[in-house]
Amino acid sequence: MTIKEVSFALENWLEGADIEWHLSFEPDLDNQQDAMFYQGLGAIATVSYKQIAVKIYSDGDLRAIYKDQILRSTTDFFDAGITNDLDLRNATELEYDMNNWFDLYAYGEHLDCVEHTIGEAIMVASAYVREESMNIETLENLTIS
Repeated sequence: MTIKEVSFALENWLEGADIEWHLSFEPDLDNQQDAMFYQGLGAIATVSYKQIAVKIYSDGDLRAIYKDQILRSTTDFFDAGITNDLDLRNATELEYDMNNWFDLYAYGEHLDCVEHTIGEAIMVASAYVREESMNIETLENLTIS
């Protein structure tokens, strides 16, 4: 049996919020931060705090050229030997025509928060749900007073 350690970074990103993954695999948050690793997967996760929730989606099309190969999917990148963020940073011959990203949605509405790493998306979603929850509590306290 293999035990995978929970990323310490994830706890820092969430700052008290919860996360529910919508993936068929456990993401490698320490080595696969870039949106490319989640291309075409749709709903990635829901970050929630108290009664507020934000969904993180992988959006956008992907097209890059690397060593005369056209890469359009995560599988194409893996086949080209780019399997983690370090490989991606070291791929000096990589040129993007189109890149994908993470989008955040709350209450079914686009929040206009575009992020390029899963860590950034989780941090922004966490900040949003905690702030919205605090705003609701403040309004409720004003109404009661």
